[in-house]
Amino acid sequence: MFDRFFPTYDFPHAYDITPEFLQAEGVRAIISDLDDTLTCHDSQELAPEYRAWLDRIAAAGIRFCILSNNSEERTRPFCDRNGLDFTAHARKPLRRAVLATVERMGITPDEVLLVGDQIFTDILCGKNAGIRTAAVKPIGNRATKFIAVKRFLERPIWRAYFRRKEDK
Repeated sequence: MFDRFFPTYDFPHAYDITPEFLQAEGVRAIISDLDDTLTCHDSQELAPEYRAWLDRIAAAGIRFCILSNNSEERTRPFCDRNGLDFTAHARKPLRRAVLATVERMGITPDEVLLVGDQIFTDILCGKNAGIRTAAVKPIGNRATKFIAVKRFLERPIWRAYFRRKEDK
């Protein structure tokens, strides 16, 4: 019933996704959400553990790009400060922006992992585009009312996902 919303993988944090794991899975690029995935909502700061992770990813030759529903005014300063490519105004869960980003990166959808903290935007976007997904726990606890409602609606999906994972 909820299969459409289940991530391919789940990790506590994005920085728990190792280059070795990615290489073993044939992943050549990561497309990541920004808010609550790499930094707290609306923050321009990147925590040291995320900076170190991005450096390990780059050293392993894995490409990286931010895919955000935020405006360019929100996304560009963060990405410029951290030397990251980005696509803003992505309109996730629609697949158009993610597929355009994949094409711009010069890779194929089966070589990409989409990382994000929200089922109804990030995970569903990857599924809509035929891309593997990794769900991570949100960073921080400051959520808008709209995001808080979405997190509440995600609860039964997470319960079903973890039940199925335990049964395997």
